Amino acid sequence: MNPFAIDDLPQIEAERVVLRAMDNSDAAALLEVFSDADALKYWGHGPLADFDAAHAYISSAQRAYQAGSRYQWAITLDGKLLGSCALSALNPQHLSATLSYVLATRCLGQGYAREAVHALVSVAFDALDLNRIEADTDPRHIRSIRLLEALGFQREGLLRQRYRIDGNYQDALMFGMLKEDWQV
Repeated sequence: MNPFAIDDLPQIEAERVVLRAMDNSDAAALLEVFSDADALKYWGHGPLADFDAAHAYISSAQRAYQAGSRYQWAITLDGKLLGSCALSALNPQHLSATLSYVLATRCLGQGYAREAVHALVSVAFDALDLNRIEADTDPRHIRSIRLLEALGFQREGLLRQRYRIDGNYQDALMFGMLKEDWQV
């Protein structure tokens, strides 16, 4: 089930940020985010190496969208990419998906991630008619935990050593939200 065509990935407007499809003009800004060790400290994969890797990442996001496996947006302010947020593991049978988000380190603490995630969750429950959204974060990632809890996500458990990144294991604190729990 893929309710959108790639050209129609909906633009989502929040108070200050706009979520839109990524394109190749975002490669430099995407590389800034995905090559920053601080931004990726709690992320599920290592950094992007160069512009070619950033372009490949954008192409991968577009192919995943066309396949209906991941809907990924650029988080933008005044047209410039600040980060990314996505719905992946889309399951049409169970009407569920997994939420992820990352923001440039220089943009942390300004409420941009909260605006973007709030807007994306609204679209997920309303336009996509999902029933459940899951998210996971490293238990040390206090900002992410606070964001998820502030939006109404519930802690559902700890998956020990879920990820192996650069030879190190990371735990994952699991969160979930049901459509019936969502407060707009």
